[in-house]
Amino acid sequence: NFLVPFRSNLKILNNILFLSDEKNKIILLDINNGKKIDELYTQPSKTVSNFESNLAIDKKDNLLFLSTSGSLYSLNFINQKTINWIQNFKTENEIIFKGNPITIFNNKILVSTKNNITLLNENGLRMWDKNIQSSISPIISGNIIFTINDDNYLILIDSQNGQIIYSQSIYFILNRDFRKDFKNKIKKVSQIFVNKNKLFLISNNSYFIELNIEKQIKTNSIKKNPFNISTDIIFLNKEMVFMSSKNIYKVN
Repeated sequence: NFLVPFRSNLKILNNILFLSDEKNKIILLDINNGKKIDELYTQPSKTVSNFESNLAIDKKDNLLFLSTSGSLYSLNFINQKTINWIQNFKTENEIIFKGNPITIFNNKILVSTKNNITLLNENGLRMWDKNIQSSISPIISGNIIFTINDDNYLILIDSQNGQIIYSQSIYFILNRDFRKDFKNKIKKVSQIFVNKNKLFLISNNSYFIELNIEKQIKTNSIKKNPFNISTDIIFLNKEMVFMSSKNIYKVN
């Protein structure tokens, strides 16, 4: 019992478990016995938000830590206890930091907050910073970044320069392909996945939407499911595995 509630995802490296508590303190535990190895205090947040601190590990085994105060740390815990760099993503007039889990690809780091999407290199330098809303953690396929904003607009971004190359309402796409209005049926798109030339969207009221993105963006299928989804989705042998509040589901 560490007395303070934990508030992050978990990462494991070299038999060390990394996590952080609600005061933005990073804690290192021995994965074999649970004993504390080390800890590092970072700047605590002055307010409480729904954002949970996010941890990731880059290709050089540095720990990346996006805290609830909006600061992104690159930390070297393996060779020595040092801070490589810090970048701040909380604006001065922002009371509560709202962000998404960070994404690492091709030695680059993608950070999305309430109003901005930023791409950094492995040294923490900002390659571009665009005023683009993202309500989910963006995903990357090739040179394209896919995300959804608060109004359920599907947005495609060129990862090289941050320019928007496509933006369209999910409701418009569905209405065009099915001649049916889904605006009052589908609530918030909360999860997005890419599989080859298909984009898979899941709403928080369990609509499954499959889009073909090979030559043009069009709808392959849409289905309303009778269950709610309360966990992340795991893909395994061409099936999706997740939980509702009561049951475990496998869906093809």
